[in-house]
Amino acid sequence: MSAIRRGSDEHRPDVHARAVLVCDNGVLTFEDVDAHRDHTTCTAVARIRYEEHRIALDQITPYVLDMLGFFEELVSDSAGWPGVKSWRSEATEMRVEARFERGFVRFEIAVRWLAVRDGETWRGRLRVEHDKLAEFVETLRELLGLERGARFTVM
Repeated sequence: MSAIRRGSDEHRPDVHARAVLVCDNGVLTFEDVDAHRDHTTCTAVARIRYEEHRIALDQITPYVLDMLGFFEELVSDSAGWPGVKSWRSEATEMRVEARFERGFVRFEIAVRWLAVRDGETWRGRLRVEHDKLAEFVETLRELLGLERGARFTVM
Protein backbone atom coordinates (compact mmCIF):
# COMPACT_ATOMS: atom_id res chain seq x y z
CA MET A 1 0.00 0.00 0.00
CA SER A 2 1.33 3.46 -0.85
CA ALA A 3 1.89 5.89 1.97
CA ILE A 4 0.38 9.34 1.93
CA ARG A 5 3.06 12.00 1.95
CA ARG A 6 2.47 14.36 4.83
CA GLY A 7 3.62 17.93 5.00
CA SER A 8 2.65 21.51 5.42
CA ASP A 9 1.03 23.71 2.80
CA GLU A 10 4.52 24.77 1.67
CA HIS A 11 4.73 21.33 -0.01
CA ARG A 12 1.43 22.03 -1.77
CA PRO A 13 1.78 25.64 -2.92
CA ASP A 14 -1.80 25.94 -4.19
CA VAL A 15 -4.05 24.67 -1.39
CA HIS A 16 -7.06 25.48 -3.59
CA ALA A 17 -5.88 23.21 -6.39
CA ARG A 18 -8.20 20.71 -8.00
CA ALA A 19 -8.05 17.76 -10.35
CA VAL A 20 -10.28 18.55 -13.33
CA LEU A 21 -11.24 16.12 -16.08
CA VAL A 22 -12.73 18.12 -18.94
CA CYS A 23 -15.08 15.88 -20.93
CA ASP A 24 -17.05 16.34 -24.14
CA ASN A 25 -20.23 17.26 -22.28
CA GLY A 26 -19.09 18.34 -18.82
CA VAL A 27 -16.48 18.13 -16.09
CA LEU A 28 -15.53 15.79 -13.25
CA THR A 29 -13.59 17.52 -10.47
CA PHE A 30 -12.06 16.59 -7.11
CA GLU A 31 -11.31 19.68 -5.02
CA ASP A 32 -10.86 20.93 -1.44
CA VAL A 33 -8.63 17.93 -0.71
CA ASP A 34 -7.50 17.61 2.91
CA ALA A 35 -5.32 14.52 3.48
CA HIS A 36 -4.73 13.21 6.99
CA ARG A 37 -2.85 10.18 8.29
CA ASP A 38 -5.91 7.90 8.35
CA HIS A 39 -8.45 9.59 6.07
CA THR A 40 -8.92 12.19 3.34
CA THR A 41 -11.76 14.59 2.74
CA CYS A 42 -12.58 16.24 -0.56
CA THR A 43 -15.46 17.49 -2.66
CA ALA A 44 -16.38 15.65 -5.84
CA VAL A 45 -18.16 17.73 -8.48
CA ALA A 46 -19.93 16.39 -11.56
CA ARG A 47 -21.05 19.05 -14.01
CA ILE A 48 -22.94 17.99 -17.10
CA ARG A 49 -24.02 20.77 -19.40
CA TYR A 50 -25.78 23.23 -17.03
CA GLU A 51 -26.28 20.87 -14.08
CA GLU A 52 -23.73 20.72 -11.26
CA HIS A 53 -23.78 18.23 -8.39
CA ARG A 54 -21.40 18.31 -5.42
CA ILE A 55 -20.80 15.67 -2.79
CA ALA A 56 -18.46 15.75 0.20
CA LEU A 57 -16.37 12.60 0.54
CA ASP A 58 -14.62 11.49 3.74
CA GLN A 59 -12.75 8.24 3.18
CA ILE A 60 -10.25 6.18 5.10
CA THR A 61 -6.94 5.64 3.33
CA PRO A 62 -7.71 2.25 1.71
CA TYR A 63 -10.71 3.81 -0.08
CA VAL A 64 -8.64 6.80 -1.20
CA LEU A 65 -6.03 4.41 -2.60
CA ASP A 66 -8.80 2.49 -4.38
CA MET A 67 -10.20 5.70 -5.89
CA LEU A 68 -6.82 6.70 -7.30
CA GLY A 69 -6.14 3.11 -8.37
CA PHE A 70 -9.41 3.08 -10.34
CA PHE A 71 -8.41 6.08 -12.44
CA GLU A 72 -4.83 4.80 -12.82
CA GLU A 73 -6.19 1.48 -14.07
CA LEU A 74 -8.20 3.29 -16.75
CA VAL A 75 -5.07 5.11 -17.94
CA SER A 76 -2.97 1.93 -18.04
CA ASP A 77 -5.55 0.10 -20.17
CA SER A 78 -4.92 2.26 -23.25
CA ALA A 79 -6.02 -0.50 -25.64
CA GLY A 80 -9.40 -0.57 -23.93
CA TRP A 81 -11.19 -3.13 -21.81
CA PRO A 82 -14.30 -5.23 -22.15
CA GLY A 83 -17.31 -4.50 -19.97
CA VAL A 84 -17.37 -2.11 -17.04
CA LYS A 85 -14.76 -0.98 -14.51
CA SER A 86 -16.20 0.60 -11.39
CA TRP A 87 -15.36 2.47 -8.21
CA ARG A 88 -17.45 3.56 -5.24
CA SER A 89 -16.67 5.83 -2.33
CA GLU A 90 -16.47 4.43 1.17
CA ALA A 91 -20.08 5.25 2.11
CA THR A 92 -21.30 4.74 -1.48
CA GLU A 93 -22.30 8.38 -1.79
CA MET A 94 -20.51 8.39 -5.16
CA ARG A 95 -20.23 5.62 -7.72
CA VAL A 96 -18.40 5.77 -11.07
CA GLU A 97 -18.56 3.17 -13.82
CA ALA A 98 -16.32 3.38 -16.90
CA ARG A 99 -16.74 1.78 -20.31
CA PHE A 100 -14.21 1.97 -23.16
CA GLU A 101 -15.70 2.88 -26.54
CA ARG A 102 -13.39 3.34 -29.54
CA GLY A 103 -10.79 5.62 -27.93
CA PHE A 104 -13.25 7.24 -25.51
CA VAL A 105 -14.21 6.49 -21.93
CA ARG A 106 -17.85 6.84 -20.98
CA PHE A 107 -18.44 7.47 -17.29
CA GLU A 108 -21.74 6.68 -15.60
CA ILE A 109 -21.78 8.68 -12.38
CA ALA A 110 -24.20 8.32 -9.47
CA VAL A 111 -24.23 10.76 -6.56
CA ARG A 112 -26.33 9.95 -3.50
CA TRP A 113 -26.92 12.44 -0.72
CA LEU A 114 -27.31 10.33 2.40
CA ALA A 115 -28.27 12.83 5.08
CA VAL A 116 -29.06 16.09 3.33
CA ARG A 117 -31.60 14.91 0.75
CA ASP A 118 -32.94 11.66 2.29
CA GLY A 119 -30.88 9.43 0.03
CA GLU A 120 -31.84 11.16 -3.23
CA THR A 121 -29.68 9.93 -6.12
CA TRP A 122 -28.63 11.80 -9.24
CA ARG A 123 -27.21 10.01 -12.28
CA GLY A 124 -25.35 11.38 -15.26
CA ARG A 125 -22.95 10.46 -18.07
CA LEU A 126 -19.68 11.99 -19.14
CA ARG A 127 -17.54 11.07 -22.15
CA VAL A 128 -13.85 11.84 -22.54
CA GLU A 129 -11.04 10.92 -24.91
CA HIS A 130 -8.92 8.24 -23.25
CA ASP A 131 -5.74 10.30 -23.85
CA LYS A 132 -7.02 13.06 -21.54
CA LEU A 133 -7.08 10.79 -18.47
CA ALA A 134 -3.32 10.71 -17.80
CA GLU A 135 -2.98 14.39 -16.89
CA PHE A 136 -6.07 14.22 -14.67
CA VAL A 137 -4.67 11.18 -12.85
CA GLU A 138 -1.29 12.85 -12.30
CA THR A 139 -2.99 15.93 -10.82
CA LEU A 140 -5.22 13.77 -8.61
CA ARG A 141 -2.17 11.83 -7.42
CA GLU A 142 -0.44 15.10 -6.45
CA LEU A 143 -3.52 16.48 -4.69
CA LEU A 144 -3.98 13.30 -2.66
CA GLY A 145 -0.27 13.23 -1.81
CA LEU A 146 0.06 9.66 -3.08
CA GLU A 147 2.75 8.00 -5.15
CA ARG A 148 0.23 5.53 -6.58
CA GLY A 149 -3.15 4.01 -5.89
CA ALA A 150 -4.09 0.44 -5.05
CA ARG A 151 -7.33 -1.24 -6.10
CA PHE A 152 -9.14 -3.48 -3.66
CA THR A 153 -8.59 -7.12 -4.50
CA VAL A 154 -11.22 -9.78 -4.08
CA MET A 155 -10.00 -12.81 -2.16
